[in-house]
Amino acid sequence: MPYRKVGYIEQCFYIIKFMIADKVKKHKKRRITKKIESALHIKLTDMQKQYIFGHGEWTLTERHTGKTTAHCIKICLSEGDAIVIRFGRMPPQFLEDPNISWYNRSWYNRIYTSEFLRIYKALSKTNLKLREIKIAYAGRIENIR
Repeated sequence: MPYRKVGYIEQCFYIIKFMIADKVKKHKKRRITKKIESALHIKLTDMQKQYIFGHGEWTLTERHTGKTTAHCIKICLSEGDAIVIRFGRMPPQFLEDPNISWYNRSWYNRIYTSEFLRIYKALSKTNLKLREIKIAYAGRIENIR
């Protein structure tokens, strides 16, 4: 019988530990969300928050739903090697939809890159940990910040 009580107590301990860790994660996400909203002067929707923190895919297909903004924020907060923007265009693997045709990709990439840089510069004024972004032009590569 003592073995079962120890097992039960350990189970309770792990459940409480998990609940505390979950609350800490939620609090951290709320702090990050508030910093993003104040830096960009916007209010994020619940779907945008879920998409940014990796809790689901984007399900809306209509325009003006905030997907580009959420995608740019998600890339800014992601970890990995520095992203080098060459000729004013993002690398294709970071675009929302890399499967669009070449003609549309060229036009879309310029618009997306300008929006991304606007969001990155606004977020860089906060103390959030952002991915490193570099711009290549005239044979030089410079950091943004």
